[in-house]
Amino acid sequence: MKSVSGKALCKIVERYGWKLKRITGSHHIYAKEEVRVYDSNPII
Repeated sequence: MKSVSGKALCKIVERYGWKLKRITGSHHIYAKEEVRVYDSNPII
């Protein structure tokens, strides 16, 4: 599996309808209306 940078992953999840909910330190927390799960991406 090819590695993906944090910034690239953020662009991918935003393309699929995830919205940035908050930033805690280096972690960007994404949420989606119809999904009850959060996605946390460390950006380094």
